[in-house]
Amino acid sequence: MTMKMKNVPVYPFAPQSPFGINLYFAEGSDIPYVSIEEWKDFFAMFMAIGDYEIEFKLEKENDKVTLIRTFGEGFDIPMVFDFSNNTISVMDYNIFFLEKKNGTLIHLHSADEGYVKIGENNNELVGDEITFDLPAYDIKMVREEDAYYAPFQTIVDIFFGEMPYTAVYNGEGAFFTTGENFYDDDGELTEFGKLFYSVEPKQRPEELGRFSYNELRFALDHFYGLKDIHGIRSFERLFNNNGYDQNLSGTDPKIADATLYQTIHYIINDQHSRYLSASPYSGSDYTKKLRDALGQGPCRAETFAMKSKLSEKRKKYYPDGVPTYEEVGDTAFITFDDFSKPRRNYSEEAPTAEDKDTVGIMCYAMAQILRENSPVKNVVLDLSLNLGGAAPAAGFVISSFLGDAYLSVRDSLTGACGTYAYKSDSNFDREFDEKDTLANKDLRLFCLTSKVSFSCGNLVPCIFKQGGDIALIGHRTGGGACGVTPIATADGSVFKTSSNMQLSFLRNGSFYDVDQGVDPDYYIHDLSFLYDRKALAEYINGLK
Repeated sequence: MTMKMKNVPVYPFAPQSPFGINLYFAEGSDIPYVSIEEWKDFFAMFMAIGDYEIEFKLEKENDKVTLIRTFGEGFDIPMVFDFSNNTISVMDYNIFFLEKKNGTLIHLHSADEGYVKIGENNNELVGDEITFDLPAYDIKMVREEDAYYAPFQTIVDIFFGEMPYTAVYNGEGAFFTTGENFYDDDGELTEFGKLFYSVEPKQRPEELGRFSYNELRFALDHFYGLKDIHGIRSFERLFNNNGYDQNLSGTDPKIADATLYQTIHYIINDQHSRYLSASPYSGSDYTKKLRDALGQGPCRAETFAMKSKLSEKRKKYYPDGVPTYEEVGDTAFITFDDFSKPRRNYSEEAPTAEDKDTVGIMCYAMAQILRENSPVKNVVLDLSLNLGGAAPAAGFVISSFLGDAYLSVRDSLTGACGTYAYKSDSNFDREFDEKDTLANKDLRLFCLTSKVSFSCGNLVPCIFKQGGDIALIGHRTGGGACGVTPIATADGSVFKTSSNMQLSFLRNGSFYDVDQGVDPDYYIHDLSFLYDRKALAEYINGLK
């Protein structure tokens, strides 16, 4: 097999300032490969854009090439590409992709945000060695004397499987994407999307159809975090049992995209999983056609119907919008419907009642609650319409209420686990101390929940519940145990799904995921009561 090189542009999240990458193709094939030696330098260069510290060295010996992540002082982690057995093995996958030598083992997200940090009392458990068995997916690596090649999309899956972005090839260029920047909020193509879909829609080559199907199985088997919880033994079995294998592996891209959409929204059917964009082989307008024809799936439809219903109930009490901070007698209410990072530097100018990001809202609220001669005795965090968001902001909120916020994460791919103590700096004095928390201030603390409380909106009440110092009021939360990762198919479709990073809590040395949600301490049948703040404040004052 003779591989021919094609240098193509790489677009990092925008149509401007592309750089290049060499892709390699077998004679008559449309499946792109990368040289392992060239990928070593490309990946290090790409990660350096985000100040990610990566240094590799490469060793070759007959049918094995070893990519070694070097941390200095003799601390090396190898990734072995075995071309005789067609496998890729990593001694420690989590450490191999550490941001830096002393970084956290489970890097679900960075906590070095200025307003939140990871403390010293952390617990980490290293995972197992991982071997990616490519023959099980009919995926082939190629060696030509001293040159070693692996499929581009497979390498992307392995190297970006735990990142909040992916890469996809449209036949003319490679596009790094979050999965959501091809279209704007109105469903119209962005300039980036126009470039991605500038190729002519057409039938998929037979070989590409088969490879795209096999590569999809590979990605989901390894990086879908709820596989065991959903009872999925393998995605090959799931696709075969549902009669999807022929559709997903055929030459008609629209049939493949429609079947993928059906899989994401009706078979996987978890709220984090969402089909984002159709293959360029199907055309730019096909995404909207699928959404219009197939809807959101039962899980997402139920949650958003509940959110709409509760929003209407809240509007009856707050027709002009609910305030983010409100005092009703001796009870303070803090309300936000997502977890978001700061939109400005609060160390330079203090938060006000007008700020709408989570950190600004919490910091303003705490300043009011802890002010001199404050009348506040009860603090109520309203997460009843919160669908989640940025995990560092969730860690900030938990720490603001509890002091030390212990968040646990388990990697379903490797079995690695970590529990990290997050601390917040809510007064921006650059000190992480007792002044930054509501804990131990002789305050009664509560959290309002519903089935809409999802992802981080579910994680926060679950952590509160474990601590026992914060009472939950409302309905059982909506679950959502995993981080979210985008996955691209080899022919260019993109979707988001629950990643292999499972949010959890630690009890008696065991990790328990939070996917089932958590029951309230005080059940409220009619949730409209949560928005009658005067009546709710009276109810809370009557609780023992």
